[in-house]
Amino acid sequence: MKEKRITCWMAPEEKELILDHLKEGHRMLEWGMGGSTLEFSGHVEHYHAIEHDPDWHRRLLPELRDNTVTLLREPAWPYTPFEAAEPGQFSDYIAAIHEFDVDHFDIILVDGRARLACVMEAAKRMRRGGHLFFHDFWLRKRYYQSKDRIEEQFQFVTGITSTPQTLALFVKT
Repeated sequence: MKEKRITCWMAPEEKELILDHLKEGHRMLEWGMGGSTLEFSGHVEHYHAIEHDPDWHRRLLPELRDNTVTLLREPAWPYTPFEAAEPGQFSDYIAAIHEFDVDHFDIILVDGRARLACVMEAAKRMRRGGHLFFHDFWLRKRYYQSKDRIEEQFQFVTGITSTPQTLALFVKT
């Protein structure tokens, strides 16, 4: 049986908000590969992605564009999908941003595991004025309740709350 084509699972409004901020010369990073990787990588010069699931990573590799560099960083111990990551469980995944040969990213999309920790790590490798997109932000209480902590490094710009998954946009200060 032929595998189903991988598509971006974001709502049209979410995709449009991200696409409105992408430019050909940008360097973009994404935590949590998927249809979004395939969708957005064609709109920037360099795309970097970090994934934790080896089967999913292997499935996406044949569809990636030439401008996309990926890292696979598996969790330190098994996890349950959609449950919060435990401290230390995704340490290599979170820190993988430092393995890319890029001083500063223009755009970062956080859409994978250990998202709050990824956001804090993103602040260290993102250029001032860079855009951080946080997927599922208002969907999960632990995310939106951390807004004050995020705003220590980023300024909230806008968000989409009317979609099933939601999206927040922050700018690096």
